Amino acid sequence: MIDTKKQSLLKTILYRFISSLLTVTFVFIMSKEIKLSGYIGLYELILKPILYYLFERLWIKKHEEN
Repeated sequence: MIDTKKQSLLKTILYRFISSLLTVTFVFIMSKEIKLSGYIGLYELILKPILYYLFERLWIKKHEEN
C-alpha cells in the first residue's frame, strides 16, 4: 500500500475525532464538569492532530529510507 499525505491527513482527522470524543466522555464521567470536558476536548482537537500528523510523516519517511 502506498501511503499519501492525503491518507495521513484523513487518518489523523478520524483518529482525533474518535480519541477526543472518548477523552471528553471520560473526563465528563469522572468530573461531572462539562466546561472542563469541553476545554480538554478543544485542546485535543487543536494540538494533537498537528503532532500526530508530523509523527505519521516522520514514521513514513523513516521507513521509506530502509
